[in-house]
Amino acid sequence: MNNEIKWKGYTICRWVVAMIDDTILGEFDSMVDAKKAMKGAPCTFKYAAAEEINEDGDVNPAVYGDTLKEAMDKLKSVL
Repeated sequence: MNNEIKWKGYTICRWVVAMIDDTILGEFDSMVDAKKAMKGAPCTFKYAAAEEINEDGDVNPAVYGDTLKEAMDKLKSVL
């Protein structure tokens, strides 16, 4: 994952999802990439954030937000 940060000893992965209702159509490294790839598709975009749980890059279930700050605030509140 290209968008990782460290916070209080955690590695947090962040990305963008394109979705219709609750169905994820694709995951992207940035909003620019997401909008470019989904151009014309009737979807919404959400930011996702999740804690990395092992050296293979696996993550816990993600939290979503309309902004990156919202997704990060939600994740930080559960960590």
